[in-house]
Amino acid sequence: MGQIITEQGNGYRKAVAVIVQDVLKAHELLTRQRRQEAIDTLASLRSLIASVADAAELGRAQAKRDHEMLEHQKEELILRSNALFEQERETLRAIADLKRQITVDQANQQIVEKDEYALKVRIAEVSQRLNTAREHADELKKWFWVPGYGTYLAARTVIEGDVQVLISSQGEWESLIRADEDLRKVLARLEQALIKLERELVETEDRVQALAKIRQDIDLRKGEASRRLVMMMKVDDLFARLEVRISDIQSKVVDVADVVEQLQGNIVLSVDPDGREVLLSMRAALDSFATALDQGGTPRL
Repeated sequence: MGQIITEQGNGYRKAVAVIVQDVLKAHELLTRQRRQEAIDTLASLRSLIASVADAAELGRAQAKRDHEMLEHQKEELILRSNALFEQERETLRAIADLKRQITVDQANQQIVEKDEYALKVRIAEVSQRLNTAREHADELKKWFWVPGYGTYLAARTVIEGDVQVLISSQGEWESLIRADEDLRKVLARLEQALIKLERELVETEDRVQALAKIRQDIDLRKGEASRRLVMMMKVDDLFARLEVRISDIQSKVVDVADVVEQLQGNIVLSVDPDGREVLLSMRAALDSFATALDQGGTPRL
């Protein structure tokens, strides 16, 4: 029988098929009171069952490692996702702070521009008045010898006062222009910082979405790995029970009935969120197990 497993292509499938067929045959012989024939049938499977049982044990160990690896990957992914979520929250807070600062500075700039405009109008009015006064004084100066000379002196006083007002207003206006320019520079820097933060936010959101897709893929693979682990545990258990019965075939031959019941039953691989059980027949599980071995060799440790 051991030769079956070494055959290329479907050796394990043939081996499992022989085991299932002969176990069922032995159970039928027992029901027909042909105990010795049942013992002989099962005894002939000893080496074949041992070989497949070893492969099942290896497959179970590999399935467990695969499941643990995916669980570890998921835990790492959760940590990375949490770090990105925190980064995203910090970026949003920084953007909100910047927008508030920009709003304040824009309001200040509007005040400065309003004051700047008012001063500009005032300077224009004073300049106009000054020009008119100068023209009037120049006219009076020509006739300084007439009684109107006192009026000329009064005009000069007005001119000197307006000159002082003009100088003061000009200085204040220039100061406001500098303040306006400074605010424009500050706003430009804030707006550039805001653009940078918004770009970082988009990049972070893209990374979060990418991690979400990876996590979704890992969850799918983890679900498959969980179901595969359950299947391999049941397959390994079945062959372990067979080995126990064949090791003391004379006293345990009748116990083959519970193995047959297991062979003819279903495995509950998982339960979905709605409480529905995902089932797989043991015969299908054995076929899946054997096919995997034939396609990829004995599971490695």
